[in-house]
Amino acid sequence: MKVMKASEAHQSIIYEHWKQYFMQDPRNIDSYFEHFYNGEQSYVLLDEQQVIASCQVAPHQMVLHGKTIDTSILHSFYTIEERRYQGYLEYLLNRVLMERENLELITLVHQRDFDLNQFRFEPVFFHQVCNIKRNMIPITDSSGVRLNIANADLLELYQYYTKYFNGYFVRNEAYYEQMKQHLRAIDGRYIGVYDAQGELRASVRMSSKSQEAMIDEIVYKDTASILKLLSFVLSQYSSLQLHMSLVEDIKKIVPEALVSKQVHLYARLNHSSLFERLYNVKVRTSDSAINAFQKPLFNSDSY
Repeated sequence: MKVMKASEAHQSIIYEHWKQYFMQDPRNIDSYFEHFYNGEQSYVLLDEQQVIASCQVAPHQMVLHGKTIDTSILHSFYTIEERRYQGYLEYLLNRVLMERENLELITLVHQRDFDLNQFRFEPVFFHQVCNIKRNMIPITDSSGVRLNIANADLLELYQYYTKYFNGYFVRNEAYYEQMKQHLRAIDGRYIGVYDAQGELRASVRMSSKSQEAMIDEIVYKDTASILKLLSFVLSQYSSLQLHMSLVEDIKKIVPEALVSKQVHLYARLNHSSLFERLYNVKVRTSDSAINAFQKPLFNSDSY
């Protein structure tokens, strides 16, 4: 058994495994491998040169309690079907985590179909999932709504919105250009609303499936702009699914929205003593570390 970073030859094998094992829109998989895949951040477990398990690692910088720290999201890990339930994925993840704990205080995971307790991961980042139908939103005019939004405007709005939150990732304009390329590949886009002075007031990151819109990020400066954006989206689709942070109260503007709670990211505290020295606070768990101070959490990234 050998754990290593994926070679160029492994990329096509991992791609085919994803197509076989992950219940995703094929366009998402194709776009990931075109715009995000990086062999330096892809790990494989080999048995006699056969890829039997794999895991992706997405490094980020996270703003946590007023400090910027290194972190990463582990995602899209799997074992090939004929080698499952034999401990191979656990072996791979343990090796990857041994490397990550030397690089970062906190490691994150985005994956819901695997028992993460054995690796000391805890559910920490949650989303509200709001299901809204067209008849729940009043029709508003679409003045100021734009489909082409400058990366600089998206970044400025994100930085304004996230200053009220904790646990978010540092972004730059290149992030938005890369995300736009991905969204185009899956028939998605950013939609924004501008005021009369040309300032971006709200934006959504949206994809769609049949007659349902999927909004996995919304950032804003005022609630009237949220309502205008949601009304515009629902003029094109019969329903939408909206992901928001737990502190938002969508029912103030959409009283009939159906709201549930969903885990978005799991977290693992790698070094409690280092964390305590850095932040001058006592912690016992990943949850207590990330929620050690008062600001609410926001994070909409999956990789």
